[in-house]
Parts: sequence; C-alpha cells; structure tokens
Amino acid sequence: PADARRYRLFMGHFDMDFVRATDERAMKLFLLRNPYERLISLYDFWRSHTWEYIEKHLPRVNGARFAKLTTFEGFLLAGNQFIRQRVMNAATCALLGRQYDELANNQEKLAAEAFEVLKSLDWFGVSELFGESLRRLAAVLDVVGPPEIPRLNRTYEAAPVYGREK
Repeated sequence: PADARRYRLFMGHFDMDFVRATDERAMKLFLLRNPYERLISLYDFWRSHTWEYIEKHLPRVNGARFAKLTTFEGFLLAGNQFIRQRVMNAATCALLGRQYDELANNQEKLAAEAFEVLKSLDWFGVSELFGESLRRLAAVLDVVGPPEIPRLNRTYEAAPVYGREK
C-alpha cells in the first residue's frame, strides 16, 4: 500500500484494508456482483484455462485445476480451503478485509458491517445493473452519463444453466 500511494487510480480486486492504507481521502468506488453470477463466472473462468497453461504456469493447488476436475455442484461444496476462501462471501470479505475473519461465525454481523462499509463509500454499483449503476456514478461525479452500452458477454441468457431457469 505505501508504494501504491504514488498512483492516482486503482482498478481491480482490492479489499478495503488495502484501499484504506493507500489514501483515506481518495474517492472510493465499489462494483458488486450478484453472488450467484459471480460464482458461475469464477467457475467458468477457471474452467476456461487450458490444461497446458495450468500445468505450465500455475501452482499445483489452484482453482483452474479444481474447476476442470469437478462439477459445478462439487465446486460449490468444496471442502478445500483454497476454494472455500474464493467461493464464500467474496464481496463481504473484500469489504471487511481482516475484520471478516473476526466476524466469520456471525453472518448477521458480517452483513451489517459490510453494509456500513458500503454506506461509507462514495459510490457503489451492481454489475448486473451496470447501466443504472453508471448513471448513478455520473451523478456522483457530476458528469454526463454515458449512452446505453449493450452488454455483449451475457453467457447464460439463452439457456438454463446448472439447473437454473433463464
């Protein structure tokens, strides 16, 4: 985080501990995903890796290998700690940082604290409501919002997925 202070923009997957350590005064924006959609996306992303890439570039224990070797149900029910850490409550974990572990056994407290963090941000949006989220962000930034942009990567709109209806 100390090295990061020289940058003006951060965009990526960061937890709030990192964000707070960089600059308390900075504008903080957070984009959430529907937890179910996030899990499907993570599973599909990991399965998209080729075996050649997995063997050549990833450590022995990795999500891509596991996802390719199991069903979606097996992925969700994994007892493997590496997978559980990436599947369980990822947005709440990112919002709470180290505090997540302290509250892990109290789901109501986790949700309440995560909501408090969301309220403290300058803006948060929802990926599945991207157009509306961008309009709200434009209002926060006091700029004209972008035109409606069609989303082209809607993988599962055409067919039921993993037992879900469309």
